[in-house]
Formats: sequence, C-alpha cells, structure tokens
Amino acid sequence: MAVVKEGKVTVSIYMSELNPKTKTNKVSTMTIFCLAAAVTAYNAAADDAARAITLIGEWLVTIDDLTLGDLKSVDVGFVYEQNLAPPVATTFALDKDKFLVSSRDTVNSQAAKISIPARNDSAIVIDSDGVTVDITSPDMSTFVSAYEAIARSNDGNALQVLRAVISK
Repeated sequence: MAVVKEGKVTVSIYMSELNPKTKTNKVSTMTIFCLAAAVTAYNAAADDAARAITLIGEWLVTIDDLTLGDLKSVDVGFVYEQNLAPPVATTFALDKDKFLVSSRDTVNSQAAKISIPARNDSAIVIDSDGVTVDITSPDMSTFVSAYEAIARSNDGNALQVLRAVISK
C-alpha cells in the first residue's frame, strides 16, 4: 500500500448567464492533475507577480486569453491517492449510511455541516434517542478535536461542533 502525491489545480470561471434557481451567475469549473513541483512553486511564490511566472501561473494566463468568462477562483494543492482496493461488498460500506456532523462559525454562528459516509457504528456511542451520537465519546471526540483544529467556515472563522447524528 502506497500513497501517491499528485498536484491538483481547480479553476472556477464566472459565466455571464444566470442560474435560474439562484439568480446568480453560473460558474464553470475545470480541474487538472499536474506535477507536484509545479504546485509547490506556485504556492511558494510571494505575490501575484511571482505566481504569474510559474508553470501554473502561465497556464492560468492562457486560460484567461481563451475565455470570455471572469476568473472566480483558483485552488492549487495536492491530492494524496491511496492505492488500496475498495471494501468488499459484504462490508456494507455504503455512502447513504452517514454521520451528519453539525457545527457553527464561532464568530457569526453560520451553520456548517459535514457528513462522514459508510459509518462505523462500533466506533461511537449512540444516545438514548437512537439517532444522536455522543460527541464526547472517545472515537467521536477525537474526530471533533481534529476537525475543530483545522476546519474553517466560509468566512474563515473557527468552527465548533454542536452535534452529530446518524443519517440515511
């Protein structure tokens, strides 16, 4: 079993047409895998001018030349792929069996959610209602601590986990 480190760039571009449901501009997204060294160079650049002369920066300039849309965002990072085989069917590791974890932005109380698929019920303690997960129990509290240490809201603020439930 080996982990392979790959570079990944996702570019989001605003379109002029509106989404009929949200009445906001549509966004088109394209993703490529690239050399890890190109990601390192792009992320190490000190400012926009330095990023523009990296391989990824030059590629972004060519996209700008080829599109009528306006650049919305660029995500440049790494993907770590594990080459393990998926679980066997009899494991019942199903996407629909989830832990739904609810949290709030510690500054503006904006809600945030994440779901953990293929839940392992043996790793948690379920409250008497049969749905709510005890977030202070060992395996879940370890997750909560790690999640709160790294996760941020859309506004960049810390998140506080409020509860977790079993979800289907």
